Amino acid sequence: MTTHCRKAVMRFKPGGVMARGRAASDRSLEARRILEYRRTVHQHELKKLRAGELLYYGTSGYRYEQRERELQAILLDVENQLNGQGGYKKLTGSGAPGYSPEDEEYTREWFNRLHDGRMQNVEFRTRDFSTEIPLIAAIRGPQMLHERGRLSSLYRLINGEAPDTKFAHMLLLTLFASHHQKMVLVGRRTPRSKTRDMSYDLNHNYCAAWDRETFWVKKWFTDGLLEQRQAIKSANFKAAGSTMAQVCRTQPQENAETSILELYHKALGNVRNYAYLENQYFRYPAFAKQLRELAAAYIAKGRDKDLYLFVVTNHPNDKSFSSTTYATLQELGQEQLMPQAQRTLAEDMLRKRGQLAHLEANPHRDVYMQRAQLNRAEVLKREINELEAKGVTPEVEQRLGGLKPEDIPELGKAKDGGEENEKPYTLKDLPGLKVVIGTLTTCTPEPGSTLLEGGQAYFRDIYVHSKLLVVDDVFSLLSSANINTRSMHTDSELGLAAPDPELAKHWREELWKMHAGKSFNDSKGRCEAAKNFKRWNEVMDENWKNKNKNIPLIAHLTRFWDVETPYAKAID
Repeated sequence: MTTHCRKAVMRFKPGGVMARGRAASDRSLEARRILEYRRTVHQHELKKLRAGELLYYGTSGYRYEQRERELQAILLDVENQLNGQGGYKKLTGSGAPGYSPEDEEYTREWFNRLHDGRMQNVEFRTRDFSTEIPLIAAIRGPQMLHERGRLSSLYRLINGEAPDTKFAHMLLLTLFASHHQKMVLVGRRTPRSKTRDMSYDLNHNYCAAWDRETFWVKKWFTDGLLEQRQAIKSANFKAAGSTMAQVCRTQPQENAETSILELYHKALGNVRNYAYLENQYFRYPAFAKQLRELAAAYIAKGRDKDLYLFVVTNHPNDKSFSSTTYATLQELGQEQLMPQAQRTLAEDMLRKRGQLAHLEANPHRDVYMQRAQLNRAEVLKREINELEAKGVTPEVEQRLGGLKPEDIPELGKAKDGGEENEKPYTLKDLPGLKVVIGTLTTCTPEPGSTLLEGGQAYFRDIYVHSKLLVVDDVFSLLSSANINTRSMHTDSELGLAAPDPELAKHWREELWKMHAGKSFNDSKGRCEAAKNFKRWNEVMDENWKNKNKNIPLIAHLTRFWDVETPYAKAID
């Protein structure tokens, strides 16, 4: 939103705009209220049962135990239904959170007021990417003559801008490119000064986007917003203070700018102690490869200290989009944290090995059929080599190849007959690089709480939507960009990069205390990466045990362990 003089200017990306329509139905509201009422009633009954106040069931025995199990099952079902109403939508809508009925009602009413003209001094436009047809560009106005859209993005990708990206992937990225920038820009005048405390670069980015979506007829008779603000120079701005920051973007429409990608590469290429990534996605293998190769180069030159990579992200937890996450984890020796994806690959490997063995053992008598068999055998050998490159070893084939999808979640659960069990994953030890990958979980009662006798904890994933990079307590990059090909190449994104040690340290300390309970510094106040690495693993291991016992977590940090997502080609 930009406020200047008496006009507020607003913009939503197309995927994020709610269509006009009726508010959430009374039926939806009532359904949620019923669930909440059921939860209260059954929680109260369970409490009375355990206190021995329900004489019909007694204080022990078959009836008591049966009713306790029934109530726990009912409460778990109610909790899952309530949580399901707030999940993120994937293929429908914008991918934004699924709102509660009350929130939907409020949002729809707000949007209807906007379109009905009941909100004064508000102008509203949506954004999209154009196609490069010169005649249409000329009609739409002079501003569009240098416009770059979907076809330009596809051309760049075909010419190798995004390495290891298949053509079908490129086509989907360009067809479904979206505006993902998130920005609030406030312009102010004071009686004593005409100074506006806004960033020149942010202002330019906003005005250019606004002018792009101005009706083409209007462009020929009035100056665009960018021209109207040309009088505002950087010298007019208020002092920035002690923090320096650089505005960076992914902007395919203007000279194919990829400065967010460039800053990621530069920052990760200069890691000396640790890098911290907190991001909605972890789907860009090139970043992982860069860190792995950097650590190996340090070791080759005689360095005796490890680099550390700390990651907080989400599980893919979907039937698609998993291959890029898997590839990123594999670059770091962590692919066993996706056992369902590995099971898919192992099953594929067993099937192809069987087909190859059958062809080799049963050559056809007809010479032409033999040639077809040989060609098929060569294809199978090539595909088997590709699966081996994805980490499908004989050990993985043996351990996961015979399992069904529903067997995978059981791998991480405690086995009968003992507290300590062998971990169901084996992470590779990379030379000079220590990696820990986590996600965030909450529970009821909240982490760190003491569970009442006979009680049970309920767990729920925290959806990570952050897009933050911190390096060595000296540099941070906060942006709208996810760690995936879309955000680095084809969607529009916006960020602020700050070479500010105080800010970078603040991000690290505050977030790690929130996630893991503590953040350790050495005697000089710098990040003690080895000690923090140990802390993260201890918290994750303890939380793993607590989840198996249905008792509260000790902190929000849990190990990335995706037992839901099979291997599938990513389209992001």
